[in-house]
Amino acid sequence: MKSVLRYLMIMLLIGAMAGAVYAQQQNGEAKFVYDDHSKRDPFWTLVKNDGSIINYDNDFLITDLVLEGVTLGASGKNFAIINDKVVKEKDIIGQFTVLKIEKNRVVLEKENQEFSLYLKKEE
Repeated sequence: MKSVLRYLMIMLLIGAMAGAVYAQQQNGEAKFVYDDHSKRDPFWTLVKNDGSIINYDNDFLITDLVLEGVTLGASGKNFAIINDKVVKEKDIIGQFTVLKIEKNRVVLEKENQEFSLYLKKEE
């Protein structure tokens, strides 16, 4: 009898906790949002159905790339920071080649098409 009563109390407690979480979600309170810190989501699959390995580093869209900073060197050696990676002209990031690094933008090329990334102005 004690074990049945203990079991019922545990189930009642679990039900009450689940109800409280559901009520919070319905009221728009404290929804959990995963912050990936610009890294691969650990829940993404790493292997395709055919057994080949998926390389997310090479699957960038231009909208996935963020220009974070530019350094212009006196001797013409310019560097940029794109998605936490330091790059220079002729470097490759994903499937894009860095063509030019300028004061406020970086020009990238992919399949003979040029794209520009601009520095965002701080407010």
